[in-house]
Amino acid sequence: MAKKGKTMRQIREMLRLCVCNKMKDREVARAIRTSHRTVGLNLHKYLSLGLTWEEFEKKSDAELEPVFKKKRPVDTRRQDLEAQFTYIERELVKTGVTLFTLWEEYRSGRLFSYEYSQFCKHFQNWQAVRDVRMHFEHKAGDKLFVDFTGDKLQITDRETGSVTAVDVFVAALGCSQMAYIEAVPSQKACDWIMANSNALEYFGGSPAAIVPDNLRSGVTKSDRYEPEINRNYADFARHYGLVILPARVRKYRDKALVENTVRTIYQRVFAKIRNEVFYSIDELNERIWELLEEHNGKGFQQKDGSRRSRFEELERSALKPLPSRRFEYREQQSGMTVPYDYHVKLKEDKHFYSVPWRYHRQPIYMLYTATDVEIYLNKADPERIALHRRDRRKWGYTTVPEHMPSHHRFVAEWSAERFVRWAAETGPWTKEVVEKIMAQCGHPEQGFHMSMGVINLAKKFGKERLEMACKRAVMFKVYRYKAVRNILEKGIEREGEEEAPRPLSEHENIRGPSYYN
Repeated sequence: MAKKGKTMRQIREMLRLCVCNKMKDREVARAIRTSHRTVGLNLHKYLSLGLTWEEFEKKSDAELEPVFKKKRPVDTRRQDLEAQFTYIERELVKTGVTLFTLWEEYRSGRLFSYEYSQFCKHFQNWQAVRDVRMHFEHKAGDKLFVDFTGDKLQITDRETGSVTAVDVFVAALGCSQMAYIEAVPSQKACDWIMANSNALEYFGGSPAAIVPDNLRSGVTKSDRYEPEINRNYADFARHYGLVILPARVRKYRDKALVENTVRTIYQRVFAKIRNEVFYSIDELNERIWELLEEHNGKGFQQKDGSRRSRFEELERSALKPLPSRRFEYREQQSGMTVPYDYHVKLKEDKHFYSVPWRYHRQPIYMLYTATDVEIYLNKADPERIALHRRDRRKWGYTTVPEHMPSHHRFVAEWSAERFVRWAAETGPWTKEVVEKIMAQCGHPEQGFHMSMGVINLAKKFGKERLEMACKRAVMFKVYRYKAVRNILEKGIEREGEEEAPRPLSEHENIRGPSYYN
């Protein structure tokens, strides 16, 4: 029965994998952690709607829930047949017993039974699921198997001679066995995802699924039925339109192809460069890729062609086109709460980024790339609340005006030109006082506050008196808020209408400055 929220999203995801990625029921079941019967049932319901995928995506959850809430009727005939499979398998090893004989026994006495062809099909499917030794023929463009080699290679510091071990990433396509190899600094998630991305670029397309081992960089928590995929690795998969299908723990046949590739790489790459010295990881990779081309071009021993020829013939066209932009690995910073000033700190750069002020005291986490910083609320059901271009200025602030409370936004928009315009609304003398205040203050914010004080005097004393007080202040060249306020409080602004003291006129009895030279 479909539930609101996560379950409907799960149904949409399983249908996307079936319809768009054309994956089998069991592969989809493993990818989204459900049973293959559930996948088949929901796919049948989707087909019964008669909608294209684009039309289906436009439907809301409320419109789709009535369809997917319907319970599937119990197939008692199928259950009855499956109950006989263990007995049938045991009886088949006996001399002279065939499936046809057992089918005749099965249908006798039953009103509703399967015909012989369906009887055989269901039994063979049941056997195939149980037989882990079954040979699996990989489809073109279906799976890419990836892993790290157990042994490592080395790079040498040219100056000190110290040796550093580096890991080696290996990928192999299922159908053609075309391989990709790359030396990386570590098995950390950033190096792991970069190597996966480079492999897809090398092949020129993406498969339907990637099958990794259960390393921590790819799988956060391994589980036979419900593995948890690393968040960044899951984002990587969505970016390239594929699915991650981790190999089962201690089930080496799930990744036998890449294990065989690793053994071959030891012989064709590791052995050949064992006595060579490399002074950088780039230099090492150049040599690896030379040997990689030899490996992919070398003919098979027991079948025609090479990995490269089979890839060009069968698999290249089956791969999905790569997106126009490469996936960017996102680092994560968690365990934060929005502080009182609604700016959170990216520790790596020591830079602060704003979030909407209403999320004060809310728990958040950050994802960031080389170019962008994303801030999310609530890890259980992620909601992005802010997006910024990354700024690496230490102790700097990046603020989006819409994130600020209205009174903060008003203050943030202050400027000298804005205060001069406000003062001009009162009169030219008030404007001149504000201009002088802005010019003489050592810090802009100091000038803003003094100018705001002058302009606000009009609320108490009126614009006309303020203009006269500013005229008097200009006359005596006192450009301060307190001076204008004192003039208004003492009511002496009218005295400013008197003429300013004039310089003394020249007279023969008055000594000029030349007298003292």
